Formats: sequence, structure tokens, C-alpha cells
Amino acid sequence: MESILRAVNLTRTFRVGGETIYAVNELSIDIPANSFTLFQGPSGSGKTTLLNLFGALDYPTSGEVWFRGADIAKLSDTKRDELLRNEIGFVFQSVALIGLMSAVENVDFRLRISGLSTEERRRRAEECLALVNLRQRMDHRPHELSGGEQQRVAIARAISNRPSVVFADEPTGELDTHSGLQVVKVFRELIETEGVTVVMTSHDPNMAELADHVVVMEDGKIVSIDGRETA
Repeated sequence: MESILRAVNLTRTFRVGGETIYAVNELSIDIPANSFTLFQGPSGSGKTTLLNLFGALDYPTSGEVWFRGADIAKLSDTKRDELLRNEIGFVFQSVALIGLMSAVENVDFRLRISGLSTEERRRRAEECLALVNLRQRMDHRPHELSGGEQQRVAIARAISNRPSVVFADEPTGELDTHSGLQVVKVFRELIETEGVTVVMTSHDPNMAELADHVVVMEDGKIVSIDGRETA
């Protein structure tokens, strides 16, 4: 299967109290297009740092991250901004919705940099909320929605610009198991309906059953992929 993302000997270090910490340590992996890859591991294993490197939010100390054949670290600021604006969507544990805006207005707000007309933005925002099964709740504000519904609004916002990849960092961390599984099922459906690639982190073992690939990390390294230990 074609890879949309590739890490090659990827390393990210931080200096803490005079000590060098390896958040990601010479990690190499391919992420297939139109798939759901789940990264698991304990806190501090490097999952979030890896997602930030994949999503062009951070630069590697060494090694490479390739997105559709382009080395992200070598992109100009303009090309990097275009990548973030057009190809990538993010969903975080904290939904960060605007409290005074309805669900559809929150999604529309993300689209204001897209160049679409007001009518086109509204149509796409409503379409995205329908995709995450919130058609009947689109005029509700965040405080009128459950935690799971708020996270689905965040997903609708993330896919509104038709990205190639959605990165989701612990999106179910503050939800109960039932609500969390509903959110992950939305990701599963979006791979089919929108053709996106989903890369997600989670501590919850229940999420693994819905992923195409499960990658376990420890100390900045990959220790297993789909249950097979790595060297």
C-alpha cells in the first residue's frame, strides 16, 4: 500500500536540566495512505512528539519526515503553511471550540481562510457535521453538547478543508469508553467517505480493535507493530 508519511531515522531531543532527553530516538516507519494507524504507549513514550513531527508542528533534531515525497523539514515557510492549511487536520484532547459559536459556526470559522464564499463555507460546514452524525445538533453551542459531541465537532472542523491526513492526539482521553468508541468509529467511517488517513494516539486499549495498524512505543522507539516485536 502506498505510504503517505515516512519517518527515516527520526530523532527529536530536548535539553532538560543539562541532560539530553530523547523524545523520539532514531525511529523509522511508513504510514499507509487511507488507513487508520494507532500509536500506543505510556506517557513519555514519544507519541505526541512524533505526531507533532509528522504534522509539521515541530522540526526533528535529525532524520527525516516525508509527506507525499517531500521532506517536511526542507520546505520553505510558505510551502509549510500551505501544507498545514490544505493537507493536514488536527484533533486534540482539548476540543478548543469557541463557546459563543454554534457547532456549524465553529466549523465555518476554520474555513474562513479557505477562499470559499459564505454560502460554500456554510454548505461544507453542514456537510462535515452530517458526516460525524451531528446534523440535528449543528445549531447548538458547545455547552449544550456532550463531551463526545464536542469532540465530533472538533473532528468536523479538522476535516472541513478536505485534508489528506488527520492527526488525533488522545482525542478520547477525557471521554468515557462508549463515547470514545463512537468518536473512533467516526474516524473509521471518514477513511471510507472522505478518503483521509488517520494517525491517532491513545492510552485506551479498547481503541485498537478499530485501527488498521497498532504501533506501540516506549522511550521514543517503536517496540511492536501489529503485535510483532521490532528489533
